[in-house]
Formats: sequence, structure tokens, C-alpha cells
Amino acid sequence: MNVGATTVVHVHIQKAAGTALYLHCVERCAGPSGRRLQGFVAQVGNRSVAANRACGCRSFFDFHWTLYELRPILAAAGVPTRLSILLREPVARLVSEYHFLTSTRNGPAALHQDQWDYLSPPPESSSRRQPVLSVLARRMLARTNLSLSQYVEAAHNPAHNRMTRYLSALGPGRIWVEPPYPQRCCLGSGIARDAVLHWAMHQGGERAAAKIVGVFDRFAAESRAALSAGRSGWGWRRDLRAAKLNLARFDAVGLVERAGDSARVFEAAFGWTRSWTTHQPAYHAPAVSERLRQRILELNADDVELYREAARLLDERLRLV
Repeated sequence: MNVGATTVVHVHIQKAAGTALYLHCVERCAGPSGRRLQGFVAQVGNRSVAANRACGCRSFFDFHWTLYELRPILAAAGVPTRLSILLREPVARLVSEYHFLTSTRNGPAALHQDQWDYLSPPPESSSRRQPVLSVLARRMLARTNLSLSQYVEAAHNPAHNRMTRYLSALGPGRIWVEPPYPQRCCLGSGIARDAVLHWAMHQGGERAAAKIVGVFDRFAAESRAALSAGRSGWGWRRDLRAAKLNLARFDAVGLVERAGDSARVFEAAFGWTRSWTTHQPAYHAPAVSERLRQRILELNADDVELYREAARLLDERLRLV
């Protein structure tokens, strides 16, 4: 057991290059000297036996956890951790999320995952405890040619100001789905939680894992209480000021549009190699008219301001490299 090793915990905002970082870690670190689950790489030592080269990221995990969820998880584990994050220009990030969910092979699976926030409370007339797909999710799943403009204007769209919500740490960021999971659900729920428990066992043993189970139970209870109370939009609160303050406490802050600068900061902070910046998405997001671009900026004003703050922090950290 690699007790006491510091884990870099990446707050993975959807469609903000988190997968590029993760694939980089898997490529460089997975092998006989480490173990990998989805979203988690544990490496003993600083070289990959499989690739015979320096690891990109030694002990690392990322999921779509909000900061509200991460704080008690990491406190329960009681092992050294450091935080990293990549943010993306808000229009590009939202358009990429739309395209991924509506036009790619893995989009339908993501819509069923609680970690993507496209689930809603069951109807009041239903005796079901489990959440159901939201109206917006059902429209995307039906592949009914939902336009980007219609997506942008959809009510209760979780894509809007997603970065600010994830960093506000005001409350639950999702409606938690509990086992047994409904059909086609929930990769995000099951694998993310199992991998975090594996990480806790690897880093802190059974006691750390047991504490994290208690945290998961608390999240589930909060979700059940919200569903029972019929609260609408209960998980979508955000606070720009809190998000900015929390962002400043991260060990490394990067921007997708400034991958080279971000890689320099990550290398200085964590010793990561820079080759993740060469990873390119397998698709190209559709073009956006200037009118629609301005509308997205208007609806994502908090994320626009948070992105500016991230750019300031990146410049500040670069001066220290």
C-alpha cells in the first residue's frame, strides 16, 4: 500500500479537457507497477514499468464531482491531496456539451448518469424513489433534431454556469441515484464511487474507505430528502463570489484555450509531463452565430466572470514558474 502518497484530485468540469489529462495519465502510468480504474490512476514510484518512462501523473483521479462533494470525501480519507482544475471558454464548453450529448456514441449513456445532472425528481404521482430523465434529456435522447438554439433556451439546463456551480460548494450538485440502478444507468454513480473507495483503500486502508461510505450515505440521504420535499432545481444553486474564492485555493488552475501555459503550471506544481496538450477531440463542435454566441454569454454570465478570474490566476502562477 502506498500510504501517505499525495493524490492530485482533478475537478473535472464536463467538456473541459479532463479526459485528455486522464488519458495522458493512463498512457504513461498504467502498468504492472500501478493499478487503474476509470478516473483513477495509482502509481507506485515515479516510472511506468509498462512504458519504461517517467509517469505523467503518479497518483491521480478525476470524476465529475462538485467541490461540495469532494471536500467531505477528501476529509474522510484523511490522506494528502492537492487540487487541480481546467476551465474552458463558456461558449465553447457549452457547445461541446451539446454536441457530445446529441451527436456522439456515448452521449445517451451520459444523459442517464447522475453526474451529468440531466435527471429530475419522479412525478408526484409516482411511487418510484429513483429520479427520471428530465424533459431536456428525453428530447436529446430521442435524437429529434434538437437545435443548439433550442438547447440553449431550454428551461433548467444544467449546462448553464456549470463551472460556477461545481466550484460554489453550496450544496448537492446532483440528484443521487442509488443502487439497484435502473436499466442503462448509472455508470457515473457506480464506477465513480467504487473507484473512490478503491483509492481510499489504497491510500488509507479500510478505515478511510468506511468513512467515505458514510459520506456517500449522507449525500444519498440529502438527495432523498430533496426529492421527498419536491424541491425544483434544488441542486442548481451557484454563488460566483464563493466560486472565485474556492478557485484561488487550487494548487493549479489551467485554461483549455491556453493549454501550453497550463501545462507549465501543472508541471511546476505536480511534476506532470506536458504531452496531454497534444490530445485532440475526435469531433468538431458546430459553428455558432454571433447572435447565439451573445445569448450563451448572457445566460452564462457567472461562468464568463469565473473564466476571467481563472485567466488572472493562471497569469499569476506563471510568473512564479
